[in-house]
Amino acid sequence: MLDETGCINQKPEYPSPDSAYEYLLEKRKLFLTGEITEEISDFICMNLQFFAQSDKPVYLYICSPGGELFGGYAIIDQMELSPFPIYTIVRGQAASMGAIIAAHGTIGHRYITDRSSMMIHPISIIQNGEEKIEEHKNRIIFYEEFYKKIIKRLAKRINISYNELSSAIAGTTWMDSDGAIDLKLIDHIWTKKLEAKSY
Repeated sequence: MLDETGCINQKPEYPSPDSAYEYLLEKRKLFLTGEITEEISDFICMNLQFFAQSDKPVYLYICSPGGELFGGYAIIDQMELSPFPIYTIVRGQAASMGAIIAAHGTIGHRYITDRSSMMIHPISIIQNGEEKIEEHKNRIIFYEEFYKKIIKRLAKRINISYNELSSAIAGTTWMDSDGAIDLKLIDHIWTKKLEAKSY
C-alpha cells in the first residue's frame, strides 16, 4: 500500500506465535530455553510423547542455565523412553542440568554451535524452611548416593571413566565448544549445512 508520497507504508506480516509453533512441531523441533522448571519439564515431556507417532528424529535446541534436578531427569527419562533419535543442539549455553540433558541426546548426534558454551558442576541443594538434624542427614545421604549413581551412568554413556567425569564435575567447569567435544559431552559442531538439512 502506498501513502500520499508514493512510498510503501505497509508493515511486514510476521507469522503468529501459534503458526510458528505449529510449523516447528511439523518439523519435529523443540526448544528448551531458560531455567528448567517443572512446567518446562512437563512441556518437553508432553511434546516428546506427541512425537512418538513417528520414528523420525526430533531436534531439541537447548539454551539453558540449568534448573531443577528432578525436572531435568524427567526430561532425560522421557528422552530415553522415546522410540526415535533425539538430536540435541546447544545454541548459546547449556549449563548445569542443561548440559546433562544435552549429553543425553542420541550418541553421534549431540551438537553445539561454535560460539556456545557448556558448564557442569556438583549438585546444589537448596533448603526451604526448617529441617531437623536427622532429616538433613538423610537428605544428604540420599543426594550423595543419587549423585554417584547418575555420574556412573553418564560416564558409561559417554564412554569415559567415572574418575575423569567426577573430577570434571567436582568443581564448576566451563567449556567452549571444543572443550565440550573433548569431554565427550557433545559429538560435533552444528553447522549451517546441518541446520539446512533439518528442515
